[in-house]
Amino acid sequence: GEVVLQVHPDDNLGVAAVRWYVDGEELAARLQAPYTAFIELPSGNYLLEVVVEDQAGNAVRSEPISFTVTN
Repeated sequence: GEVVLQVHPDDNLGVAAVRWYVDGEELAARLQAPYTAFIELPSGNYLLEVVVEDQAGNAVRSEPISFTVTN
């Protein structure tokens, strides 16, 4: 099914990019707000990580989040 992923990053230098990784594979990236991704996934268990990059080139990765898709 379709999964909606939304991030509300905040950085004093400005956000350059938000990237969504599911099971280690980049599935979406946004370079400007709104930082929302719509992805299609089959039924199953997944691991999500989000990387936010700022205008200075710094990046931070979220803690892994497990989720399940049921169609």
